[in-house]
Amino acid sequence: MGNTFRIALLSSCALLASCQKSNDKGDTSIENVKSVSQVLKPRSVEASTKHFLGASYLRDVLPESAYVYARIPNIFSVAGGSVGNVFDKALNSKSYVESLDSIKEGFEKEIIPDLPENAKAFYALLVAHITSPIEIMAMTPAVAKESPFPNVLLSVGVNFKDVESFNTLLADIAEQVPKMSVTKPLQTDGVGELKLDKITAHLKLDLATQRLFILGGMSLQETSLSETLTLLKPNSTHAMKALENDIDASGQGLFVWADPQKLLSIANSMGAQRQLAPLAMLGVNSMKNIAAGVGTSKGINRAKFILDMPATGFRGYIPTIKDAPSFKLAGKTDFMVTLGLPSKADFVGLESSIVATLSSKESEKYYKFKKLFAEKAGIELEEILDIYGQDMSIVSGDLGTYTAIRLRNLEKFNSVVAGLVKKYDLKYETRTISGQVYHHLVNSTFEKMAMESWDKNASTENTAEYKLLSRFLAVPYHSYWQIEGDYLLIATLPQVLMERHYTDQMLANEWLEKEQRMDPKGALLLASLRNRGVPAAMYRAKLALLAYLGDAVDRPVDLFSLPTASEANLPKEGAYGMKITSSENQLALELSFESNPAEMLFAGNSMAPIMVVGILSAIAVPAYEDYQKKARKTQSRLLDEKQKRDVGDAAVDAAVDEEETEEVIDEAKEVDAITN
Repeated sequence: MGNTFRIALLSSCALLASCQKSNDKGDTSIENVKSVSQVLKPRSVEASTKHFLGASYLRDVLPESAYVYARIPNIFSVAGGSVGNVFDKALNSKSYVESLDSIKEGFEKEIIPDLPENAKAFYALLVAHITSPIEIMAMTPAVAKESPFPNVLLSVGVNFKDVESFNTLLADIAEQVPKMSVTKPLQTDGVGELKLDKITAHLKLDLATQRLFILGGMSLQETSLSETLTLLKPNSTHAMKALENDIDASGQGLFVWADPQKLLSIANSMGAQRQLAPLAMLGVNSMKNIAAGVGTSKGINRAKFILDMPATGFRGYIPTIKDAPSFKLAGKTDFMVTLGLPSKADFVGLESSIVATLSSKESEKYYKFKKLFAEKAGIELEEILDIYGQDMSIVSGDLGTYTAIRLRNLEKFNSVVAGLVKKYDLKYETRTISGQVYHHLVNSTFEKMAMESWDKNASTENTAEYKLLSRFLAVPYHSYWQIEGDYLLIATLPQVLMERHYTDQMLANEWLEKEQRMDPKGALLLASLRNRGVPAAMYRAKLALLAYLGDAVDRPVDLFSLPTASEANLPKEGAYGMKITSSENQLALELSFESNPAEMLFAGNSMAPIMVVGILSAIAVPAYEDYQKKARKTQSRLLDEKQKRDVGDAAVDAAVDEEETEEVIDEAKEVDAITN
């Protein structure tokens, strides 16, 4: 309200001043002011000579004995910093970096002094002195390797100029944190020690590299930290690196990786075999790696979860997709949705697993349905998957919307079409236009069935109504398609197919890789779209946040000095996508976006996300409901087996049995809560 009043007041003053000048200097009415329209050349953007966000370190030097790695972004990463995406030119400009530095100084000088005494020192470390992401790794101790407890190493970039200033801040933090004590302040070599409850931690501040190391563990020796640091050597082949490159190659985002086999081994050594038995039945023992995070990879931001494991255990219920969509796109593509189709073998295996969980009455109904389907369609249900390949896509763009399905067996497809045409007396024709063959099928079967049903229920008084509506209700359905390479392209209008040949074309997998920066391989479900104007809008949001933070810490930002979207060469469109991967060796869930997942809601062509959500809901919701039922039955079976084991163990040790039975009940409740 105050801002509105000030703006109105200034406007009034400006208007009065202009009126006064008009009276003094003559007529300056709008009619006499010439309009000048000139397109200006965007200003050049000067790049900063330094990066605002310090680099990570442990990610590149992990020893092979490390089996957990985690990275927490720097607290200022939300405001900006170069990470390898479309915003880099703007966020790494000299003016932007200088503004961030000023805001960071403002937090140190204006905000931290006003914090409560019991939090001041900790936030001073977090805000004023930490310059990089915080990295943590767990590894087998160099000494006492048989111990199930790991040594945990923390590494972070800092800006301390001497050991004394760090010791002073560390002592202040120890006073504010319960059960923390500095048992040995840092010496001249930068080495010290502290205790947090019963856990000992060794510290080293390396002033040369401006990096702090903290090693904690249950079996630390005097030389543990120095021995651990000698193990930190460049290692580009560590198992973590491949998954990190898929999620956050920038080294600045949130990222967690673990070796499941090592964690299972530790759990087994601690006597948790019974608790892990259900996980073994689900195939967890075959997992090689697990990773999750939010970061930048291949020039676009991603939120991704990856299970690196073969198609065993619970993955046996999920089709393995080997193909990537390779049909030709034409014109400008707005969005594309791809569904991975199971093979005949996938379908038969899944069918047998599901039927085994059905009652005899339910399975009888299912087989009756299959028989009826075969009679009506002229082909067995599973044989359809011998006709179609492993990817079906819906594409929409400036040429229209069409469906592309990979064909495994063109001869069998033509045979099925010919059989349906003959059986139901359908109208079918082919047209050759400019050397291209188009197929046209007129299907009125379903419309006739609807009319017959309506006619049976109609009374004699509705005869006139029936005659009137019959013309509209009995309108047939037209299908148009074209065979192009290995693909069947289907549309509801022939013009959509014809237009494809009048413009430049690009393979679908190339569009996904180059334009959308998505890997189409192994896609069980993929949706990718382009939104106009969103990158510039998100950049403006960053500028607004920068200005807000600057004002909050009494470090106003000179917005005029910062580049515009055009000066930073931001793209006019943004690429956004969602993908579920089910390849031979990996199961993954991924979202991709330019800067923030919320961008998907700010579509310039707002109908695209709505259509995508509708398509995904129609496909995913029924499949998820089926999977829920199957998961509950599997859960019940595992629970019964575990309870039987517990009952057997009760004869040996009744106290242990009672405790584990309570654990089983708690686990069942947790699983049921998740599935619900």
